[in-house]
Amino acid sequence: VGMGNFDSREVTGYLSGALSDNLAGRLTFWNSGNGGTVKMVQGGYTNSFDDVGVRGRLLWSPSDSAEYELIADYSVYDAQCCDGEWSYISDETLTTFNRMANNLGLDRNLVFPSRQGDGYQGFGEKIDQKTYADGDGKEQFKHFGLSLRASMDVLNGHTLNVVGSARRWDSDQD
Repeated sequence: VGMGNFDSREVTGYLSGALSDNLAGRLTFWNSGNGGTVKMVQGGYTNSFDDVGVRGRLLWSPSDSAEYELIADYSVYDAQCCDGEWSYISDETLTTFNRMANNLGLDRNLVFPSRQGDGYQGFGEKIDQKTYADGDGKEQFKHFGLSLRASMDVLNGHTLNVVGSARRWDSDQD
């Protein structure tokens, strides 16, 4: 269990043990995320995420010469992501942008940060961990995986290992 700045949190854990004389299992889970690391001018925060998942594992040993393992996992990752922040813009660039905005009839304060207020560093634009993006940048990733391993002793002391796996992921990005 952990907590930190930007409303970050993390919880992980597992349960593990014998289910019978020849069957063991393990269940792992996690949940982590934060409330966003960059303040949005129009209110709220962006660049946040939530990640939740579970992984199960079964190990079956029906005899001394055979072992089978099944592993499955599922996770969902939700993010409001990837909005940049202004960090350094030269005075020359600002002057050029101001001229362009005026000629196009744009309201500079709606599309570009002001140099006034807290955080102005005296040269270029202020550094304030704010973004001026107008999109929501939401994305979601779902992952599902499954694997099976069979290990069997065969003739003359050799071991046959067979492994099969599959993974599926879905992505929904705005």
